[in-house]
Amino acid sequence: MGLIEIIEKGGFVIIPLLLVSIIALTLIIDLLIINLKSHISIIKLSKNKNIKQSFDPVSKLFNHNNFKLFEKEINRIERKTIFLSIIAAISPLIGLLGTVFGMIKIFNIVSIQNPDNPIQALSGGISEALIATAGGLIVAIITGFAYYFLISSLDSIYDKSNYLFNINKNV
Repeated sequence: MGLIEIIEKGGFVIIPLLLVSIIALTLIIDLLIINLKSHISIIKLSKNKNIKQSFDPVSKLFNHNNFKLFEKEINRIERKTIFLSIIAAISPLIGLLGTVFGMIKIFNIVSIQNPDNPIQALSGGISEALIATAGGLIVAIITGFAYYFLISSLDSIYDKSNYLFNINKNV
C-alpha cells in the first residue's frame, strides 16, 4: 500500500497525522544533530582538547566561559523537545478521531443506503478506522521514544558539561 493509497483509505485525518509527523521528524533530526555535536564536544573536552565554536550548547559554554548562557541554551533545546511530547500525546487522539469518523461512515452506510452486501459496504469504513488508528499510534510511538531519548541525553549533556566546567574552573 503506497502513501497515496493510505491517504485515500485512511480518510482526511491522515493529512494532519502526516503534518505532525513531518514536524516531529524535523525536530528529531535537528535535536539529534545538536545532541551529537554536544557529545562530541564533551568527548574532546574530557581529552583536554580545544573545541571549535559551534551551535551546540557545550561549545558555547566553553568558548564563552558563561554557565548562564549554557543554561539558557539548554532551556531553549528543552522547549523544542517538549513539542515532541505534545505530538506524541495528540497523535493517538487524531487517529482516534479518524476511527470515530470511520465508524460514523459505517453506520451511515448501513442506515441510509441499506446495501445488498453489508460486509463489503462496511469494509471501507472499518479500513478507514483502522488505518487512522494505526497511523496515530505509529507517530505517537516513534515520537514518544525520541522525546524520552532526547530528554535523557540532554540531562546527560547538562551533567557532564557542568562537571567539566567546574573542573576547568578550578584548574
